[in-house]
Amino acid sequence: MRQFYQAAFAVAGVMLLSGSVSAANPVKPNQAVGIEIGHRGCRMVMITVEPTPWKQLDLRVHYEKTVTIPLGTSLAETGKLHETDISKTATEVKRLFEMACSELSIPTHNIHIATAASLDGATGLNDLCKAITEKTNRPVTNFTAAREVLYGMRQIMPADYMKGAWYADLGSGKCGVLPES
Repeated sequence: MRQFYQAAFAVAGVMLLSGSVSAANPVKPNQAVGIEIGHRGCRMVMITVEPTPWKQLDLRVHYEKTVTIPLGTSLAETGKLHETDISKTATEVKRLFEMACSELSIPTHNIHIATAASLDGATGLNDLCKAITEKTNRPVTNFTAAREVLYGMRQIMPADYMKGAWYADLGSGKCGVLPES
């Protein structure tokens, strides 16, 4: 369950990072899809984002689909992403992307793609991002563990509470702490 919401927070984080949504300028229409690529699978999450009176965003998850991919195996064996695994992953992301457009009726500009912190620094990550961008015509955002923490915390805490505090994310891939030392 934690990973389900982590993917949703990552989606919201990509939306915040890209400037496509803010409390002052919510998504129109307010539904968006995020596709997060991790070392074990691709997760597509459809969310609704609405502003709250506290100048934050209310995040509601409506749909989720996970596809298993082989990236973790090649990373564990050789420490890098293999070309065949990159191709398979890019194809799966394209399939999820097309499903979001056709079955969920989400406009392409409201579909955001990100790699999880578990892939941060992997050899071949740039090739993976390039292959996905070529198949979907959408940019790919790379998350670090600290960035995952930041966007997750932005969704659940008032901005005033974030000042001067330390946060930790204990994930299945890499762990992160904010602020970074």
